[in-house]
Amino acid sequence: MQTYGHYIDCAYVEPASGEYIESHTPYTGEVWARIPRASAEDADRAVAAPPGHARGAVGRTHPSARGRLMQRLADLIAANAERLDEVEVRQRQAASRDAGPGAPGCF
Repeated sequence: MQTYGHYIDCAYVEPASGEYIESHTPYTGEVWARIPRASAEDADRAVAAPPGHARGAVGRTHPSARGRLMQRLADLIAANAERLDEVEVRQRQAASRDAGPGAPGCF
C-alpha cells in the first residue's frame, strides 16, 4: 500500500499532525493508499512556500518545451479517454452507492 505526503515546496512531506486517511478503491473496497490529513498548519506551510514552478526542472524548461509536454499529456488523455471514463464512472457509482438513499445529488 502506498503512503502519500503533501506536496509542499517541491517536496513530499508528512502532514504536520502525522495523521493519514485510508483511501478505499470504490470498485473492491480495498485500501489502496494512505493519504495525509491536512490541517491549518499544512495549509499555512503550502501558502508560505514559494511557487514551485519557478525553480526545479519545470522552471528551467523553455516555455515552448513545456507547451509540447502539455500537448503530449492532452494526447495521452485523448488516447485513453475510454478507459479514464470507465474508471470515473465506477468511482462515481461507488460514491453514489455509498452515500445511500436521500443523499444530495452531487454525483
